Amino acid sequence: MSSFSGFWRALKALWQWGDQLAPFLETMPRNLAAAGDAMVIGGEGAVRAGQAFNGATATSMQQMLEAVAAAVASCNQELDAVAGQLESAGNLLNQVAIPVIEPTTTKILGVDVVTGLKPTTMRPFGVVDHELEAAAGSLRDAGHALNASAGYLRAVRATLQDAGQELDHLGKALQESGQALQQVND
Repeated sequence: MSSFSGFWRALKALWQWGDQLAPFLETMPRNLAAAGDAMVIGGEGAVRAGQAFNGATATSMQQMLEAVAAAVASCNQELDAVAGQLESAGNLLNQVAIPVIEPTTTKILGVDVVTGLKPTTMRPFGVVDHELEAAAGSLRDAGHALNASAGYLRAVRATLQDAGQELDHLGKALQESGQALQQVND
């Protein structure tokens, strides 16, 4: 019964607004074709964008992001190698021992009197060793941050791939809808 009442309401609206609706209904086939053309063009653009995100084109966003992520991860490896070299240099410097002769003294009536000489060594670069180790630690920290950044870039790449697939599906759906609207006019 509700469909019958709906039919009567539609008929009443056509009767009441028919004069205003006539121009619209006369141009509807042309408008549908134009809308179909626009949807096909929009669909093609969405498919192309989806392919650029998805990796189907020669220089896709995926390939670019992966190249950047690989370069950033490579920087981490290089920084780690430099940090190792700094630590090794610090260890070598710390091993440098310079021979020195120190006096041995005894207090006689409150005065220090030299009673002999003692050969020993001193390590003047111990402070440099610690500084180089600290610099190596900083470089390793920077490398870890770069490695994390590479992971984030790979996550962005995966997100863009998903978006590309969705755009590709949307573009194909728009193309199909646009082609269907174009056929209404035929």
